[in-house]
Amino acid sequence: MTRHRPLDTGCIFAGLLMLCGGSAPAAWAARPLATDDAPILDPGQCQLETWVQHDLQHTHFWMVPACNVNGNWEVGVGAARLQGHSGGNSLTQAVIQAKTVLAAPKDGWWRAGIAVADQFDPARGLAGDWTAYVPVTVDLNGDRLQWHTNIGWRRERHGAPAATWATALEAAVGERTALTVETYGTRGGGSWRQLGARYSVMPGRADVDIAWGAKAGAGRHEHYYAAGLTIYTTPP
Repeated sequence: MTRHRPLDTGCIFAGLLMLCGGSAPAAWAARPLATDDAPILDPGQCQLETWVQHDLQHTHFWMVPACNVNGNWEVGVGAARLQGHSGGNSLTQAVIQAKTVLAAPKDGWWRAGIAVADQFDPARGLAGDWTAYVPVTVDLNGDRLQWHTNIGWRRERHGAPAATWATALEAAVGERTALTVETYGTRGGGSWRQLGARYSVMPGRADVDIAWGAKAGAGRHEHYYAAGLTIYTTPP
């Protein structure tokens, strides 16, 4: 959920080749990534992430504000409306999530954290889909080319616990545009691939993003499209 400085284009194609050969985690990341990054917002800083996602069954409308509440924890509380395409009833979802940094060596080339999230139906209380995971961010070329990876665990409201995983590369084109490529999934639930792009409309204050994702595997026809807007406050 942190801002990233522009990355050089020299390593972009190598990164794409590394990942292009490879259900979404109930967690958040620096959009349009589904894979989370390890850093958190600066002390006293807040952000608002909003996005629309269209898949074969629903159109999702999400809004998730988050803040660094005490210097060590980034906490977010958000809500979504899922509208069915067949004229069925719409669904309401909510999420509570928190993340902290566990390790950030002085040399600064890698960071690790821990995050927890609960995505639930407000009408049924807080008993929803629980997720806990460890995000790791590695700077492959200074902080110009970044690799993010998540290893975790998910317990759905009506399902058995399952391991989750995600890995992504993030690189920049020019001063304002970043490209992302990733794969993520849940053990027993299949995997997804996603391509995305982010553009800084107002550097450090507002970003827009788009993404396209598809279920991996032969004969799969599940896919989605997404577009979002993220607004940041200036740290005090």
